[in-house]
Amino acid sequence: MVGRSHRTGGGARLRGHNRNGLRRWVTTSRITDADPGRRFAYEVTAPLGVPVSRWQYDIAPSAKGCTVTETTWTRGPLWFLPLTILITGVYDHRRQPHPHRHHIAAPQAPSGVTPAQRGGQLAAQ
Repeated sequence: MVGRSHRTGGGARLRGHNRNGLRRWVTTSRITDADPGRRFAYEVTAPLGVPVSRWQYDIAPSAKGCTVTETTWTRGPLWFLPLTILITGVYDHRRQPHPHRHHIAAPQAPSGVTPAQRGGQLAAQ
């Protein structure tokens, strides 16, 4: 968290320490959406408040767990793109939403353990 804030919902700010090979850089992110079980999103800015990107995770229940769709948008101004490439080493900066879907299976209880017992085990840990 940035500063002394302990908020975890919308508006909280985070500091990101990023790397790509030998390249290292710092960003600041602001959480824009924090809807448990539905969506988590944040917007990234570079030093001096230059907008960089938006990352959004949409969560949908599925028969065996959930599907998480990660979507990213590049938000930076065009003049900032050459500097971004130099700093990050990433050349594929898409300006349109770019979705990826990930399927996450629900945790399986050990055989012979009922869901109610499983909840009790988790609470005791």
